[in-house]
Amino acid sequence: MKKKVFFLILFLNVLIPSLTAQNADPLNAVVKISMVISRPSYSIPWQNRPQQRGSGSGAVIPGGLILTNAHNVADATFIAVSRQNDTTPFPARVAAVDHQADLALLVPEDKSFFNGITPLEIGETPPVRSQVYAAGYPMGGEGLSVTKGIISRIEPVQYAHSIVNNLLAAQLDAAINPGNSGGPVLYNGKIAGIAFQGAKRGKSLGYMIHTDIIRHFLTDFKDGKIDGFQDAPLEYQELNNADARKALHLPEGKSGMLVTRVHPFVRSAPSIRPGDVIVAVDGKIIDNNGRFRDEKGIPYHFGVLIDRRQAGETIPMTVFRDGKEFTSTLSLNRVNHLKIRHPEFDVQPEYFICGGAVFMPLTMNLLGEIGSSLPASLQEVLTEEKKNPEDQTVVLTIVLGDEINTGYQDLFCEVVSKVNGKEIRNLKELAAAADAVREGFLHIELRSGKHLYFDAGKLKSANERILHRNGIHADRRIR
Repeated sequence: MKKKVFFLILFLNVLIPSLTAQNADPLNAVVKISMVISRPSYSIPWQNRPQQRGSGSGAVIPGGLILTNAHNVADATFIAVSRQNDTTPFPARVAAVDHQADLALLVPEDKSFFNGITPLEIGETPPVRSQVYAAGYPMGGEGLSVTKGIISRIEPVQYAHSIVNNLLAAQLDAAINPGNSGGPVLYNGKIAGIAFQGAKRGKSLGYMIHTDIIRHFLTDFKDGKIDGFQDAPLEYQELNNADARKALHLPEGKSGMLVTRVHPFVRSAPSIRPGDVIVAVDGKIIDNNGRFRDEKGIPYHFGVLIDRRQAGETIPMTVFRDGKEFTSTLSLNRVNHLKIRHPEFDVQPEYFICGGAVFMPLTMNLLGEIGSSLPASLQEVLTEEKKNPEDQTVVLTIVLGDEINTGYQDLFCEVVSKVNGKEIRNLKELAAAADAVREGFLHIELRSGKHLYFDAGKLKSANERILHRNGIHADRRIR
């Protein structure tokens, strides 16, 4: 065994000479993460799915922390970490997690875990065509794996874990396989990125999280609360068409992007409005396809500038309107503008059961369990925006069979409109309205035009019967 370890280290020293100059064992900070996962069910929200086991990778960084992917520890009930050449598991807890950025920080319960480990520093993501090394514990073996790759592209991509977010990442031709996730990608002896997903198409292509995103996460963590990234506050149109620029009276040589929509709850002073042209963001000139060039002349989407700021900060934008330029300050606060909720992790789903009808707020998790064949009623509401921060789309997901709901048992994923003639904004309002009905009938209207009527005098006994029959301990879970 000692000979194998010796030859492994010798081989790595040849591959990564820049690392060994700073650290006698450059990869002892790369650790294996094991976890037990119990994910909630959104089709049966009062119980969890069967327990699963998984593994991933992580990197020890300064401060007694282990940096890894959020998707490694999402919905985990138990986490353990182990060191290279030592399979002893050390229980660990999550110190911070940002599911948007797919990053998490772990802390071992026993600090002796760090004995003999030299933490890895956070470096910079190198430019395209740079050679890097991905280290981790992928499937196919127990030991540490190191693969060499070349960075081929740096741009915002969709993070598979958060689904809705496009954040900066680097593409490389080092394979990122299950188990690699959370492991460091190294350049000049420092962390140049965190491996987090493979390419759906293309062989031996993987992605790493850019150090801009890693630093944002670590800075966000300093106050003990994760605020995440600002959601894109504006919709825009590229201005590559010369006639479009002329119609907007943009001077010759001036470039920018046309604002087509400003989402609710966006705060800017003076106000940015549709029809404006954004010509600069944070002092960087914006070209006609929404890009700017950094100090090295490398083009990036303007959203990268917003992602570098923390929630609650502001960013200046130079705006062209009616032949004049002015500076507007945009406030950055994380707000989901749509009624549908972003993917949820580490929480139990909300639900309310009345007369056997199961009601839930519409979330990306629920859509994921429904699958690709979405009912028309849900397709119509996916792009609906909130008028109030508390707005939700409430869905009748299924009806648990009982004599009180005869005739309603085929209803599936119907959007709720009103309760006893009053529009409801969220699940909490629906439950309160149902609880308030003590006599007469509970009348629930669906957006499809269908109606449910429940005799208030029969509801209490029916609810108790339905819960008992289906092994459900409570008729609701509302946050």
